[in-house]
Amino acid sequence: MCYLEFMKFIFCLLFSFSLIAETIQVLVPSMVCQSCVQIMKKHFTPYVKNPSSDIKVDLKKKIVTIKAIKQISDKVITKTLKDAKYQAVKITRTQNKL
Repeated sequence: MCYLEFMKFIFCLLFSFSLIAETIQVLVPSMVCQSCVQIMKKHFTPYVKNPSSDIKVDLKKKIVTIKAIKQISDKVITKTLKDAKYQAVKITRTQNKL
C-alpha cells in the first residue's frame, strides 16, 4: 500500500467514527405534561445537534428519545433527570450512522 492510499484509509477510518451517533431511549414514568417535554429538551440540549428534531418525548409511552452526537453516560442521564426531579427507570441505546 502506498503512502497516499494509506492516508486515505486513515482519513476514512477517522471520518467514519465521527459520523457515529447514538439514539438513547429513557423511560421516565413521571412525565405527564408539556412542561415535562420542555424540561427534557432543556436538559438534554447540550448532547444533540438540533434539539427540536433530536429530542423526542412521548408522554403516552413515557419515553424520551435522544439522538446524541456527544457521549452521554447512564450516570449523566440519571443525574440530569434527578436534578430535574425525575427518575430514569430504563435506558436503552442504539448505534446509528449519521
